[in-house]
Amino acid sequence: MSNLSDGELISLVLGVDTESYEKLLQYRLEAGQIICVRRMLALFIQRHSRDVCARAWETALTICLTDDEPEMDADSVEMWTDALLAALRDERPEIRSVAAKAFSLGLNEEGFNERIIRSLMEGLRDGFREVRESCGYALEHAGRAVLPHLLRALANETYHKPHEDEEHRASSVWNTLFVIDRILTRPDTTSRDRVECAESVAGFLSSRSVSDGSGDLDVWKAGDTLGEHIGGREALASLSALIDHTDPRVRASVAHGLSHLKEPEARERLHLLLHDGDEGVRNEAAKYLNRP
Repeated sequence: MSNLSDGELISLVLGVDTESYEKLLQYRLEAGQIICVRRMLALFIQRHSRDVCARAWETALTICLTDDEPEMDADSVEMWTDALLAALRDERPEIRSVAAKAFSLGLNEEGFNERIIRSLMEGLRDGFREVRESCGYALEHAGRAVLPHLLRALANETYHKPHEDEEHRASSVWNTLFVIDRILTRPDTTSRDRVECAESVAGFLSSRSVSDGSGDLDVWKAGDTLGEHIGGREALASLSALIDHTDPRVRASVAHGLSHLKEPEARERLHLLLHDGDEGVRNEAAKYLNRP
């Protein structure tokens, strides 16, 4: 059992039955934990397919690294990190997605160093939605350390280019804002974090124009992040400053953001938008004002 070939090991890794699982456990006991981890790593590095990559990593977590003090030595950790980062650059989007998900499954918050965060941020610019979403999910697990990277991305035009996929047109901005939303739910976020987020998201909206090519969904999402996820006086001030913006998409986004705020001034600002020169903005404001 300790001399399994790669083909035999792949068959066991891909097996979903009890027998395959028990044979993997036996292999781990006979070969030793470190050898088993490195065999899983070798399978991952070969990147035969999405399933082999995903199952090799899952096997390492569930069979090799389940002890209270697992024997994942420093060299193995470095090898895994290099292997996952290399997979994030694979030409196949399904492999890139698996690599991003592996970070979220295998690392605690302290494990996300700058090298990993930068690579995942680069993944937020991927042309495939699944890869962007997987990178975003992994970044959520890195905690507050990613906020500066996310806020810089909002000001970076290379993140604003819309992508085409089978489902809809959406750019990296959507995924960036969604990660910000999730980070802001953490109990360790500070009032300063919220101020900086409000300033950055409002800055993104302020720099929009009808001819800049930015996606309508991204503009809408920025108002949603301000109103629903940042909230408070910071969001009110940022949204109020955008009420007379030249882009009607921004003004409609402002109406959406204001609808989430409990401050009395928010409803006053919505009433102002009832008299906007654009019918779409007026309808957006009326929709929220007429809501029970």
